[in-house]
Amino acid sequence: MTLVDAGFLIDFLRGRGEAQARMKAAESSGEVLYVTPVVAYEVLVGAYAAGGRSLLRARELVRSLSFLSLDLEAVEEAARTGADLRKLGTPIGPMDTLNAGAALQRHERVLTRDADYARVRGLVVESY
Repeated sequence: MTLVDAGFLIDFLRGRGEAQARMKAAESSGEVLYVTPVVAYEVLVGAYAAGGRSLLRARELVRSLSFLSLDLEAVEEAARTGADLRKLGTPIGPMDTLNAGAALQRHERVLTRDADYARVRGLVVESY
C-alpha cells in the first residue's frame, strides 16, 4: 500500500508527466493508493476554489482512491513525530505530520515530491 500526498494528486490533475506515469503504473499493477482525509481536504480546497471542471475532476479522483483513517494510534504517532521534529529544530507542517503519522503507524510508504517528508525518521518516502 502507498499513501499519496496532496502534491502528487495535484500534479496528476495538472497533467504533470511524472505523476501521470506513476498513477498509470499503479493502475496497471493493481497497487492500491491511499489518501488520508487530510490529503483529500487539501486537494478539494483548491478544487472548490477553482470550481468548474477542476472541481469535478478532483472529486472524481479523490472518490476513486481508498481512504486511510486517522485513528487515535495514527494521531499519536503523528504527535510523537511532530514533537521529535520540533526538538531537532526541523518541524514540518501539521498536515504533513498527520499524513506521516498515518503512514508510520501502518508501515506504509508515502508517495511525494515534498522533501519535508524525508526528515521523518523511519518513514519510507517514494519520490516521483
